[in-house]
Amino acid sequence: MASWRWSLIVVGVVVIAGMAYSLRPRSYAPPPPSFPEPGIIKPGPSLVFTGTDSCSGRACHGALEARAPDTQAVLQDEYTRWLLHDPHVNAYDVLLNERSRNIARNLAGPGQAVKAAHEDQRCLACHSTPAPLAAGVPTIQGVGCESCHGPAGKWLDVHVTASWKAAKKFEEYGMIPVGETADCAKSCAGCHVGAAPDSNLPAHDVNHDLIAAGHPRLNFEYAAYRANLPPHWNVKVKKKSADEDARSWAVGQVVSAEQALELLAQRAKPENKSPWPEFAEYDCFACHHSLGESWRQQRGYGSRLPGALPWGTWYFSMAEQLATEARDTELVAALQKIRQDMEKPTPKYTASQDVLQKLARFRTAMGKQFNQESLWNLLRNEQASCDSWDMAEQFFQAACALYPSDQPLPMQLQELEEARAFARHFDSPKGFDPGSFLKQFRGALKQVAPK
Repeated sequence: MASWRWSLIVVGVVVIAGMAYSLRPRSYAPPPPSFPEPGIIKPGPSLVFTGTDSCSGRACHGALEARAPDTQAVLQDEYTRWLLHDPHVNAYDVLLNERSRNIARNLAGPGQAVKAAHEDQRCLACHSTPAPLAAGVPTIQGVGCESCHGPAGKWLDVHVTASWKAAKKFEEYGMIPVGETADCAKSCAGCHVGAAPDSNLPAHDVNHDLIAAGHPRLNFEYAAYRANLPPHWNVKVKKKSADEDARSWAVGQVVSAEQALELLAQRAKPENKSPWPEFAEYDCFACHHSLGESWRQQRGYGSRLPGALPWGTWYFSMAEQLATEARDTELVAALQKIRQDMEKPTPKYTASQDVLQKLARFRTAMGKQFNQESLWNLLRNEQASCDSWDMAEQFFQAACALYPSDQPLPMQLQELEEARAFARHFDSPKGFDPGSFLKQFRGALKQVAPK
């Protein structure tokens, strides 16, 4: 009887949630324009979006409960989990809240016409699932299945047949193989880092104007984002080893650097007529900080010249550390050259495919060779410096990759929470001293390091 009642409750919750979702007021929010998919897929005429509802059948991915969770990789309740738990489902609704309205007003400026966030290309590019209007596919369902898995027009029917082969997913059918770390990270980074536009894609670009208007800064870290995402895949069947967790962190770091470099190349084009340099790529807290922070005066300029702003502190700091640890001197030199150029008061940057190729080769190597011991060695390296909150936080996130995401961190690392967190009521690390943090961090690592 108790089991029957529980099943009835689950059915009721899902039905009510689905009805509430489908019956939301829509008159004030017309379907946004069509924007093809961010990430590694570049949809063309043959890649058609079918909409998230096409995955919701009870016999497909809309089951109320997981099926054969001990043996079956696909649980068939993925749509239900997305609908009830995944934050991406609310991505479009966010554009209708007060903060988004304020951002829209700030972007317009005094006396200018305000373009609503839910109608603005800059917002819709990442906050909705792109779909051709001609197909009549609604896009107000937030970031749905096809945003990550690719347009389903060619594979929706065939992917449930016996002839479906993983090797053909991308090349023949346009499905993104998210089971591969690099492909999954690239798909995420299209929005969470940014992407240049092309003939099918608008720009995915949270620049300094958007941040100044009130948009949160983008500081994507693949391993942490994936760990915090409610899983709609079978964790039991796809359980990863400690080496795979560390490898996923390393590959995610390199993919983020690749994506950031591609976006930099787009921002640097003179025909864009956008502000240059783009301040969103620099250390925010090099400018936004209290004037009386003594550690800055004690540190001085370090290796930088007066007037040079610290560039790439989030997306390139760990990529450079990884390349240094792997003794890839060519990649280290290439990244340092870009940094030196971008830290000049009037930087000049010319897109270099050579650096991207070096990063791609390095990413492949990390995917094969990097393991938990490699990560321990990187974090133990006494030569590694830390001169910003960005770098300190990246060190901490790297340490988190040493431990399974479903288990608590060792108490010694948990105690660093207060040292790295922003003070109450502050949106910046008031009083944060990266040198002191690094000392505490290394002390904690020594206590938890394997003997």
